[in-house]
Amino acid sequence: MTVLDYDATTQSTLVVGFATVVTAGLTAALADARAFGRVLSSSGILVPAAMSVGVFLTLRAFGGPASAIGTVFTDDVRPIEIGALVFQAILLAGLTGLLEARHRRQPLDGLTFSRGVIDHSLTFVLAVAILAVIHRIAVEPAERAWGLGMLLLVPSLMMAPLLAIATRYPRQPITAIREAAQLSLRAPGTCARPVVAMGTFLVVESVLLNRYLGVRSDEFIDYVHNPILSFHSLPFAAFRMPELLIPLVTIASGFVSTVCLTSCRERTELQIGFERSSVR
Repeated sequence: MTVLDYDATTQSTLVVGFATVVTAGLTAALADARAFGRVLSSSGILVPAAMSVGVFLTLRAFGGPASAIGTVFTDDVRPIEIGALVFQAILLAGLTGLLEARHRRQPLDGLTFSRGVIDHSLTFVLAVAILAVIHRIAVEPAERAWGLGMLLLVPSLMMAPLLAIATRYPRQPITAIREAAQLSLRAPGTCARPVVAMGTFLVVESVLLNRYLGVRSDEFIDYVHNPILSFHSLPFAAFRMPELLIPLVTIASGFVSTVCLTSCRERTELQIGFERSSVR
């Protein structure tokens, strides 16, 4: 590598790093300014995202499976990919417990996280599995046209209210998923803004990495169709890019995901309250 090549790579890395921070901040603020503020003021909400980021970066650093994993939803399913989905689902269950504790003005600690994992893990494992199966079936025809690809956001919109609905049906995964889907059908715009915001962040990040660093976006773009119910630590930790950039991009993704997930819960609570007041 020549000095010129090194300088060009360093410059591109700095550009992508700066753009990632700006994009993450703007996306989080535009998705939901109130949720953005709550996440910043309650750092405990970020614990599940930090765990996701830490695990996948550790696997990559030690040459684990995450360093060579492909696209979760389109390649032949391997145990590590199933494990990654289950791990994300468990963290989402823990986040649900933390958000419920915050809603009730209870401390955000290990107990509330553990309670969420116990009460909601099965619900989120099933929900994430449903999204994975739908994506696996529909991604190839959807990729042939952008309009069809956008239809793959619909399952995410159907599942997004789960972070609020699951607390009303602990350890009842089928009922919780059914109620979340029914709410989405009644009020499809409930979680549209945070879901689209997270998808936009993933698209912008994919374009930046491809444009400035030559990171292949054809595999990563598949994750864009499932922007919710994930902290998106896996694709960033798996792809080849400058080592110094990987933690930054992965952390930014986890932060934006947490804001969008928090927004989904709060918007669902508002919609439920609105429906109840309308009935009265």
